[in-house]
Amino acid sequence: MYFMDLFQRSFFQEVEKDEWGIVRSCKMPKILHDHAILVAGVVSCASNPNGDNINDRVRHMSFDFNLDSSQQFVRRLLKARRIQTFLLPSQSWLPNEEKFSKSTCRAIFSRFKCLRVLDLHDSGIKVVPSSLCKLKHLRYLDLSKNGIKKLPSSITSLLNLQTLKLSNCDVLKELPKDMKNLVRLRHLEIDGCDKLAQMPCGLGQLTSLQTLSLFVLRSQSFYRQSGKLSELKRLNNLSRGLEILHLEQLSDASTETKNANLKEKLCLRALTLRWYRQDDDVVDVESDEKSLEGLQPHRTLKTLWVIGYGGMKFPSWLSSIIYLVKFTLCNCLKFQHLPPLDQLIFLKSLKLQRLHALEYVTDSGGKDKFSSSAVSITFFPSLKELVLWDCPNLKGWWRDVPVGDDKSAAGITQASMTDHQQQYLLLPSFPCLSKLEIQYCPMLNSIPFYPHLDEQLVLSNAKLTLLQQTMWYMAASQGPTTVAMSVHSSTLPSSSLGPLSKLNSLTLTGIKELECLQDEWLQNLTSLERLTISGCPRLMFLSQGIQYLTSLKFMDIRDCEELDLSSDEGDGERWKGLRNLCSLTIWGIPKLKTLPNGLRYVMPLEKLRILNCPNLIALEDWISSFTSLNRLVISKCRKLALLPHGMSSLKSLRRLVIDDCPMLMRRCQGETGEDLHKIKHIPEISERLTSRDFD
Repeated sequence: MYFMDLFQRSFFQEVEKDEWGIVRSCKMPKILHDHAILVAGVVSCASNPNGDNINDRVRHMSFDFNLDSSQQFVRRLLKARRIQTFLLPSQSWLPNEEKFSKSTCRAIFSRFKCLRVLDLHDSGIKVVPSSLCKLKHLRYLDLSKNGIKKLPSSITSLLNLQTLKLSNCDVLKELPKDMKNLVRLRHLEIDGCDKLAQMPCGLGQLTSLQTLSLFVLRSQSFYRQSGKLSELKRLNNLSRGLEILHLEQLSDASTETKNANLKEKLCLRALTLRWYRQDDDVVDVESDEKSLEGLQPHRTLKTLWVIGYGGMKFPSWLSSIIYLVKFTLCNCLKFQHLPPLDQLIFLKSLKLQRLHALEYVTDSGGKDKFSSSAVSITFFPSLKELVLWDCPNLKGWWRDVPVGDDKSAAGITQASMTDHQQQYLLLPSFPCLSKLEIQYCPMLNSIPFYPHLDEQLVLSNAKLTLLQQTMWYMAASQGPTTVAMSVHSSTLPSSSLGPLSKLNSLTLTGIKELECLQDEWLQNLTSLERLTISGCPRLMFLSQGIQYLTSLKFMDIRDCEELDLSSDEGDGERWKGLRNLCSLTIWGIPKLKTLPNGLRYVMPLEKLRILNCPNLIALEDWISSFTSLNRLVISKCRKLALLPHGMSSLKSLRRLVIDDCPMLMRRCQGETGEDLHKIKHIPEISERLTSRDFD
């Protein structure tokens, strides 16, 4: 409340919120920041490494540096015994022996008894001493991202504790059994604590709880003292997100899920329902269907994840959660089709992942329905993101609408074009889809069109017909025209700017039939900034169309064994258009012998990576034209024998990596290396790749 009041008075700027509307970061104008420090005086301070601004008047302290020694650090704090706020940055970079030990924690707990806020996240803590109970005034405790297996039972005596953060304590096995004693607890964050053996009984008595990020179910035959799903019944103040894990453990699915009373939790914004099974586990289909039916959320739910569900149908309540914004189905192996999801008019993100039995997204529809002009208005009117991943039997969107096959896609003739075009133009399209990912869906031939895609298009291990369909729609959406399509060599008519002209990123991976990128496919992509092509074994050359990619900044070409960049004709014209290209990666191109001559005209290039090109024999002297180049990576190019003389002209080059190139490395090593004079001006030379070489 105080923060928002100051924000409305322009005290803070550039406020960023998470999906729940909670402020995560902001900026403050320097003049206001200096004024705030002046007003705070010595009461609030950010300690410096020397600790010379610590005194007995300090009450609120944060640390914007990493500790060199936690023991020495605690000794510096002795001057500020009455501090109330202790905020520590992550210490994950420190070796384990230098992180917070049990004795260091004990010293903090015993010496700073006025603490209200204590943040020790990601500090390497493995054991929390029972002396924690001495912090009687503590309201906020953050122990997240630590290797804690259990908490001391004494923590339940902290009667003023309001927030307990244990997120991503991935070895935490149990919570104290008397958690119900924390009567003022409002936020219990335990997401990422999947190894919890059980939930403590009596948790449902904490009716003030607003955050409970995870509820773990366990079989009563093994954990007789574990809390049942009915513990959630009275927790109607829950907001943000709740994940219910191990729903396969329910013994009486219908009764137990109804006792959870999710329908009355009107503040709950996100719900994750997870069944955890191995692929060969026996699935009780009826039990799963009863479970999901009984777990009906309030109609105001915004995000729903269903993971590992073994039922064959979806519950009747789906259409009632009309305000749903994000919906994800994952690892649900029995679904053959889904209910009509286009009725969810506020849905912005739809992800269908590992649905191995799914053949059609919806089983209903009917061609007559598509003749109505109103359909285009009501068909997913808000959807911005669609992900289809690992759905090996998915054939199309609607069961009763023919989608064609490879043969029909290859043989659209002048005579049949009009009917075919009219049929598809009558189908609904996604009116505002901006991000589309289709991966590992080998049977999929067609989906509704996406004329306004502007963020990302990913086609991975998919049919070429999906790419052809996209380009055909680009032409068809401009009006009747003749389109001749061939799976192996497509020639599409030119179309004016329109669909995909604002697309930012295009990724084509594992498109087995792709032989070339046609000029007509690329000429509309004038806003494209990222292009990735990988795993296309029949791709032989890049078309002249790349000259139209005038906004391209990042280009990544990998694992295309038939691609021969060095033998392309007209390289100059082809590459001249890439006037904004700043990063180029060429990886796994065995036919590459020399870099394309036209590349010399790409003056803005800042990063060049050449990896696993076993037949590369030379880098030309014109490499000196890359006056902006600051990083050059050469790896596994074993026939490359020497560096060009132009290397000495690359005055902007700050880092050179030569990895696993035996001939080249010999000329660049020692004091007598023949190529040393060419690279002596480079500040950083390495023989090993690191992760930062790919940022």
